[in-house]
Amino acid sequence: MPFDERHKVSFCAFLPLPEMITKSESLRPELSFLGSRGSLWTKFYRILKGYAHFPENLFVRGIGRLKWALLGDNLYHSINHLTKYDNYYIRCRVPIPLVAHKERRECFKDIFYNLVHSVRIYPSLFVEYRLSISTSAPLFIDEEYVKSKKTTFQSSIGRVKRAIEHLLFDKNFRIRRRFSSTERIDLVTRGANFDDAESYELDVLFEEPRTTIILGGPSRSKKFKDRLLYAATLPFAHRVTFTSIWNVLLSDEAKAFNKMYDMVYCLLYTLNPKWHINDEYSLVYCLPSSYLRHVYQKIASAIKLKQKYEFIRDKLQDFTRTLSISDALALANLPHFIRDDFTSILQKVYTSDAELHMEGPLLTVFDYLLFAFLRDGLLMQTNPQRYRIPDDRLGSRSANQIDKGSNNLAKKYNGMYTRVKRSELYPVPGKTLETLRNLGLIEYLESNMTSASLSFRISLSNPYVLRRLVNLRKALSNKYFFNLGV
Repeated sequence: MPFDERHKVSFCAFLPLPEMITKSESLRPELSFLGSRGSLWTKFYRILKGYAHFPENLFVRGIGRLKWALLGDNLYHSINHLTKYDNYYIRCRVPIPLVAHKERRECFKDIFYNLVHSVRIYPSLFVEYRLSISTSAPLFIDEEYVKSKKTTFQSSIGRVKRAIEHLLFDKNFRIRRRFSSTERIDLVTRGANFDDAESYELDVLFEEPRTTIILGGPSRSKKFKDRLLYAATLPFAHRVTFTSIWNVLLSDEAKAFNKMYDMVYCLLYTLNPKWHINDEYSLVYCLPSSYLRHVYQKIASAIKLKQKYEFIRDKLQDFTRTLSISDALALANLPHFIRDDFTSILQKVYTSDAELHMEGPLLTVFDYLLFAFLRDGLLMQTNPQRYRIPDDRLGSRSANQIDKGSNNLAKKYNGMYTRVKRSELYPVPGKTLETLRNLGLIEYLESNMTSASLSFRISLSNPYVLRRLVNLRKALSNKYFFNLGV
């Protein structure tokens, strides 16, 4: 064996933790920011900018001091997050963990080994418990010692889970889920002569439950190797968390819309393997270097992570069928690069073979009421404290509002829509609104609570209307609906 060969063994287990969202009210007050994407990102931003410091007086029992590292290994993710917020206003559940670790040394057969126990609490809804074994000696770690440490690792899992419960949540709170089975990851580094100091050879061998990463090239820093291990553990964590979040969606834990929204967000974006290896957009979750993406992709392919994602994505069709159209469209208020994924699901759910050719005032008024329904839903979602519209009044407009709004639509999109004459709408309901009602596209609403006794909105029982709603939501970003002021 070459003199400069090194061997490192890591054992990892993962605990899905959707309770950060579903039971956010049970989080300790100083950690309540973990329950909300907005609060989480604000805390992250203030610490990164130096406006605030994370409290370091919290302890994971028997493991070490808890801290949120925004420097070092996480510097790229930190800066990338900041950039995405400044450029695109993307606020995600940050991929940067709260870290606790404890180091010690042991002697076995006259060889000293370095042991590092660590717990990483990822705001992207999972916890990783890891034991790393290494030695400064140029040799492979004794397999007998490795087996004894695996036994120690597995026997510690219950204690670690209780420590996490004690750290994150109120007294007597219990996490119902369990840690996953143990994964073993071996990192073997082999020195070689390369003309370029930045060159290296990298191979990943997978044979469950062991993954071996073989790195050949000039001596690499500890940070470089730690990043390899980070990329190797992510696919296993995502595999476990996928199933847990999906089960939560189907249960009563995520009935509140904001919790449901965050769960769908995590499924389509945070845990989607595509966004960890696709650097086309340089997105928040994309791994920063090609060698990390290579490791992630090799392991994700071996454990069929993409197929698992696609299976759950297909199952989302059945899930959306259980939602009202207003909730389904509100869930589509996602960042543009994943909105297409969800609206494609909606298009499969809300299909219609009906084809209607409309033009003139009919088209203008009908599309105006579609815009009104979508805009009301967006206002309720983006500012729920100010806008509270009952479901049965969502998108309803009086004849006077339709008169002003449809002509405003025609003015902004000159050539696409025609102006609507008052004679088309008055006397109420007018021939245009009568025709749309006879086609089953709109419905009349009577009210004694407003000055207008009759109002109008799209008919949510018509499949053609639902398809048009989904197509509009997919084609246009939020700013179009807000700028129209309908």
